[in-house]
Amino acid sequence: MLAALLSVAILMFESCETWQSEELRRRTILVYMSGDNDLWNDMNGNLRSMIASMTPELSAYNSLIVFVDRPGANSVLLDVRNNMCDTVKVWDENLSSSSPDVLSMVENYVFKAYPAMSYGLVVSSHGTGWVPASTLHYIDPNKYALPLGGMRPASLPLTKALCCEITSANKMKWMEVADMSEAIPYGQFDFILFDACMMTGVETISELYGKTRYVIGSSVEIMSIGFPYSAIMRDMFNGNYADVCRKCYEFYNSKTGTERTCGVALIDVDKIREVAFAFKTLVDNSTVNVDGIDLYHDVQRCDRYRNPVMFDLLDVAEKLKPSEPYLADFKRVLSGCVSSCYHTEYVCKELKLDRYCGLNCYLPVSKYADVINPFFAETEWNRITKFLKE
Repeated sequence: MLAALLSVAILMFESCETWQSEELRRRTILVYMSGDNDLWNDMNGNLRSMIASMTPELSAYNSLIVFVDRPGANSVLLDVRNNMCDTVKVWDENLSSSSPDVLSMVENYVFKAYPAMSYGLVVSSHGTGWVPASTLHYIDPNKYALPLGGMRPASLPLTKALCCEITSANKMKWMEVADMSEAIPYGQFDFILFDACMMTGVETISELYGKTRYVIGSSVEIMSIGFPYSAIMRDMFNGNYADVCRKCYEFYNSKTGTERTCGVALIDVDKIREVAFAFKTLVDNSTVNVDGIDLYHDVQRCDRYRNPVMFDLLDVAEKLKPSEPYLADFKRVLSGCVSSCYHTEYVCKELKLDRYCGLNCYLPVSKYADVINPFFAETEWNRITKFLKE
């Protein structure tokens, strides 16, 4: 089956025409497909949607450049335009797209070859928000002890989450969020769209401060078919990010069963520190300790891990029970950071979303004192909020 998919993809790549890039475009969007895993079939479908969406009209002033890392093949860079594509570069090997050095190399190539007045980045792959890869086996051993290409329990449908590869030793290799941030130049991107699970967490957004103005993504899981690119491509180029969120929600909300799963929001990254300072004030004036919150029943979860680590930020703020003025101020600041927030009633027919503010957060409970808390303590979010005291 995989060989057949690859042959289709390679045929598509080799049948493209060749163009010379113009000196300056209105916008260049780089799509970074880290697909050396079990998502390649869906990513191939995403790529076809992108090609179909890049009409001559849209291509006249914009560039869509797609980096593709897929199983068992050399990595390639594609110039997509006029409903076709051009293979502009083929590397001599299957690059490790989970490496921040590779991301940086691809970015620099695109910035030089496809200069534009503004840039956008789409990251498509597996991942887990800010949570360090070394802790995944503890969070949910049933999910992360298995190779991604292996059999999964029926309760774990295929979803997307950040830059995971299956190595030759059949192990998972991930890119950490902090390393990804280091690979992104300051102020380079107007937006980053994460076609990946649970990436709009405050810990992740805080790491991206100064790297992009906006983030589009989800604080819960995203189904493996990803964003509806045929519906949102023009909006991404035109900067209509609110419409990107709305159309993504409408696409999934029209489905049934497990596929009726969506949480999406537009985050103004420039305002995340204001949120952090307001949260610090709220925490300093809270009346409930984090260990007094039942992670399974008291607070809105954003993940379905056996040991939950991601929770709705606004619900956490309310469960800490600060006095009303502090909570009201926090809500005001949060509403200025998060806009165009949508969600379905359930995630994968299992996790009910009674609350959804568009940002998730970690609760540094003593249960995770020796496993996750040490990593959380070093996040930019915690440096500001002091949520986990020294």
